[in-house]
Amino acid sequence: MEELGLFILIGGPIVGLILILVGIIQLFGHEAAVPGRKTVLIGFITLALSALIGFSICSGM
Repeated sequence: MEELGLFILIGGPIVGLILILVGIIQLFGHEAAVPGRKTVLIGFITLALSALIGFSICSGM
């Protein structure tokens, strides 16, 4: 189970940061900024949840 926790701790922030970068790029696009804001929000939520879930799995709870 610890391997799964480490995978989530490493993979989750990578996915979250990619989503944040894509959202920032969308914010500076010529379209409305709403999709960019949603993508950035999803990226931050992914970062937070992956940290919480990964640490709880690694600690054996």
